[in-house]
Amino acid sequence: MAGNVLGFVAHHRKAFLTPDELAAFLRVNRCTLQQWRNQGQGPRFLKLGHHTIRYLRSSVLAYLESTASPPAPGRHRSRVLRQLQAGGASK
Repeated sequence: MAGNVLGFVAHHRKAFLTPDELAAFLRVNRCTLQQWRNQGQGPRFLKLGHHTIRYLRSSVLAYLESTASPPAPGRHRSRVLRQLQAGGASK
């Protein structure tokens, strides 16, 4: 059974970001993420227990997509969106 749990965690680890990982990736202060959570803004998050916060990579991507302005003709997606889609926010 322990092997199944460890396998599940290893397989899905990249699906979740910690507040520190997301703050570093977005280049914002961790307190900014906390303010967003308190105000009902920012990417959707999971609260596991009393103190553990995790962000689903797919929720972060959806949030960034929803807040992005339309690209100018001939422009490509931002670096942040490309990296997030490629799994580049994990440590």
